[in-house]
Order: sequence, then C-alpha cells, then structure tokens
Amino acid sequence: MPVHPSSGFCVGFEAILVLVVVAAAIVAFATERFPVEGVALSALIVLLVGGVLEPQQGFAGFANEAVITVAAMFALSEGLQRSGALSTLARWMVRYGTTPTRLLLMVVVVSGFVSAFVNNTAAVAVFIPLVLAAANANQLSPSKLLIPLSYASQLGGVCTLLGTSTNLLVASVAVSAGVGQLGVFAPTPYGLIVFAFGAIYLLVLSPWLLPARRGADLTENYSLGDYISELAVTSGSALVGKRIRMQEWESEYGIRVLEVIRDQNKLFSPLDVTVRADDILLVNGELADLMSFRERFGLIIAPQFALNDKQLTGDNIHLVEALIAPGSRFAGETLDSLNFHAQ
Repeated sequence: MPVHPSSGFCVGFEAILVLVVVAAAIVAFATERFPVEGVALSALIVLLVGGVLEPQQGFAGFANEAVITVAAMFALSEGLQRSGALSTLARWMVRYGTTPTRLLLMVVVVSGFVSAFVNNTAAVAVFIPLVLAAANANQLSPSKLLIPLSYASQLGGVCTLLGTSTNLLVASVAVSAGVGQLGVFAPTPYGLIVFAFGAIYLLVLSPWLLPARRGADLTENYSLGDYISELAVTSGSALVGKRIRMQEWESEYGIRVLEVIRDQNKLFSPLDVTVRADDILLVNGELADLMSFRERFGLIIAPQFALNDKQLTGDNIHLVEALIAPGSRFAGETLDSLNFHAQ
C-alpha cells in the first residue's frame, strides 16, 4: 500500500516496521543461525507485504547491472582459482620473496594487482596458505604479513571498477542519476594514488607496528592440553543418562570429549550422545581438571599419557593444518558427515 503523507498512522507503522526488520536482520546476521540469503530475502518479503516497498522497488535489485556484474565476477574468480592461475602467481611471489622485506613487498604488490581484477576474498583465500608457508620458511611471524595482505587486497580493489562490489554499485547509481557510464579504469588514477600511499605505509610502518607473535608449539596451537585420558563410566556415575554438552563441559570443567567408545565402537559425534554405563569417554584437558571431573561424576580413569611436541612429530606421524578452499567438497559439511576420523 503506498505511503500517504497525510496518514500519520501509516507513516509511523512503516517506520516502526523498517526498524524492527533491520534490527531482526542484524541479529540474524550476527548469530549466523540462518543462511545470509534467507535472512535478506525474508526482510525483503516482510517489507513488501507490509507495504513499505512497491513491487517494482522490491524486485529492482534482481535486475540491477551491479548485482549481475558482481555475480559474474564471482564466477570469474572461481574459474581463476580452479584453473590454478592464482596459485601459480602466488607461488612465484613466495619463490622470489627470499628476505622479509622483499617478501612483504611481493605480498603487497602482487595481492594488490590481483585484487584489482579478481574478488579480493577469493584472492586472499589463495594467498593465505602460501604466505604462511613463506613466513615459516623465512622464520618470520605470520602476523607481519597477513594484515598487509588483507589491506593491500582492499587497496588494490579500488583501482578498477571490477575490484570491489561498491565500485560497481556506484557506477550503477551514476547511470541511474544521469551522470553517465563509468569505464572499467575510471577509478584507476585515484585508486593508484590511494594504493601507493597505502603500500608505502604498509612497507615502512607495518614491520614496526605489527607484533611479532611467536607461534605456539603444536600442543598449544591445537589446544591439545597436557593429557588425553580414557574415563570409564560406572553404573553408579552421575553422568549416566546425561547428554554430552561440549561447550558447557569445556567452560565449566575444562575438559573436551574427543570421542565415546561404546561396545567396542567409536562414536565421533559426542554432541548427540547420551552417556550410558560402561561407556568410555576419551577426554582431553589439564591433569587437575581431569581428576576433578573424575571425582565429581564417579568415573574410573584409565592409564593416561602426556602429549607433547615430540609425540606429534614422530616418523610415523604427520600433523597437517589444512585450509578449506572455496569450492571444496568439505565446505558446508560436518566432520561427522564426511566420516573424517575414518579417512
């Protein structure tokens, strides 16, 4: 229903509706309990049904040139990633970045150049694992490179119309306002100035301003604690019949349940498990926390062993940190659905 200025009730109702929808959308985005696209479309539908937007206004965005171009850029970015073109460029950058200063220069320049033509999120996703490997090879703190990588990619994105979705949106608004069509390289002169000042700032000041955080050792880095133990649940234990609450147990008792052994079978989804008598819980935590947990719930502790870096780096053990890349079959899946522990 159109808005009538003379109807104070309608104007007030629509204003309140908009505020409520915006607040609800912000909460939904922040909690991440619902898909982003679902929240956005739900907000649009509510505004259409409430009469805040006319149908042609509500659906105008789907035909907007900027939206279509952004979608095309995501497709282009995905193609470049899957073809290995970006990975080749990133490896070349790492190969010639043999000193901390040269590596920082390569990170800033190459990531900025790539982000001018490719979505910066996709570019950064490709560069991160290679930059981490280069930092490790040069015994350089990753914190000295990751922030410059992020900022350089954003600065490079403003150099062309394709670099960021905001540039495309501004170009679309300019056409609607009658200003005229902006060319792909229309922002380049101004973007290069911004990029140059930003690059100089990153190259000169970031080595001094960014902390050289020492990487934690393996047991600290992966939060493995001091001990992994098997706790047997007796028939008289207070845990019998209770559902395992991972976050609550970790915050309240300082222990994490890694798996449940029941009838010689291993259950790798403790969140969905109700504890039974004769279950064996494989738990990880500090020795004092394990002993306190055992005494509180009347459990029997099996022989435990201390876990240290030497045990994690033996000849028969390979500890790997993997990054889930966009388009991976692992994306959007749980470890349980992938049967990850059995692979």
